[in-house]
Amino acid sequence: MGKNKTLIIKTVLKPTLRGLSEAAPSAGGVTERKQDMQSLYRLAWITVMVIGIMACGMHSGDLEHQTPLVKNQPYEGTQQTMDYQLAYRYVFSKGDASEPDQIEFTGKLTPRQGLVTLTLRLHLLDAAGKVLATQVLYAPGSGQGAGRSTIDRKIDVPPGAVTLAFSHFAKDKPILY
Repeated sequence: MGKNKTLIIKTVLKPTLRGLSEAAPSAGGVTERKQDMQSLYRLAWITVMVIGIMACGMHSGDLEHQTPLVKNQPYEGTQQTMDYQLAYRYVFSKGDASEPDQIEFTGKLTPRQGLVTLTLRLHLLDAAGKVLATQVLYAPGSGQGAGRSTIDRKIDVPPGAVTLAFSHFAKDKPILY
């Protein structure tokens, strides 16, 4: 009887010990190895998707909403992304020989609920789209979270700037908080 137990164990374990490549095809014609590979591909795809979804918790954008600078006239606009809405107004005034050109920028910022942090920047660009200057418009202190805010800034404009644009960085609260 001991010999029969050994024979049964060897018969059951032998295909496992030899590897899946030698396993017999299943009824559908696909070998167990192919099924395992498909499972691995699915697992890899799910992993990539989960990482992608987690990365959506942090948003960092390229330059958004480029607007030409209009001299000596008030300009009003709205910038809206999935993370915030900014209603803004600016006046671009030409400086004289002793003072640089300036923008008087005002805005009302409404961040999306659930953000731990939001940093909003204004960029000044030349005609080729090169960033000449960057000004942080909003960045709450550590641990304060993002909230409604009014922005008032006087921003020096470098020579050659013809466009302004925005960019932002946002981070969501963790799901399991």
